[in-house]
Amino acid sequence: MNPTTNGQTRKTLSAQLDRLDSILDGLSEALTESVAAAVRDATAQAVQHAVQATLTEVLTSPELLSLIGTARATPPIVECVPAPVASSAPSLRGRIGSALSWAGQKIRSVWTACGRKLSSLRPRLLGLWGLRRQLLLALGIGAVAGLAAYLAGPLAAGAFSGLAAFASGLAVQTRLWVKKLVANPTLASATT
Repeated sequence: MNPTTNGQTRKTLSAQLDRLDSILDGLSEALTESVAAAVRDATAQAVQHAVQATLTEVLTSPELLSLIGTARATPPIVECVPAPVASSAPSLRGRIGSALSWAGQKIRSVWTACGRKLSSLRPRLLGLWGLRRQLLLALGIGAVAGLAAYLAGPLAAGAFSGLAAFASGLAVQTRLWVKKLVANPTLASATT
């Protein structure tokens, strides 16, 4: 039965839920497309910057420019006189070998720089290793809570997430209060 208000029939709850479901489906599709477009744009920009930086490095290297310059230099017009067998100009194979050697040196220097950065990151990761129990416990509790919220339905999930947010906020505030209390013992007499 659809009650009427001012001569118009009210929409049923199922009709409203269907409408909400279609809105959420549209938002989901739009979000997926937006994320894909953002990732595509960011990737294209990162590749463009990497190529530009590489070309700048290559084209501003004096060693490589001298190699390219000798490769491009046009020989002067000479009368047809037999040339001596020994040539002082490097051959094409020599120039390619020099260019590959230069590129190898650059790759090795980048590899060493990355190794240094990763080795400086290692102590930070080892610091997290000391907290592995707490992190795994938090991960397990979060997974169980997420599964429970998924299986419970929207009303119970909303209530559960509200209680969880309240509990985490209370825990953080309690920790801050205890930290202040430990740092300043005179507050202990004032708060009791």
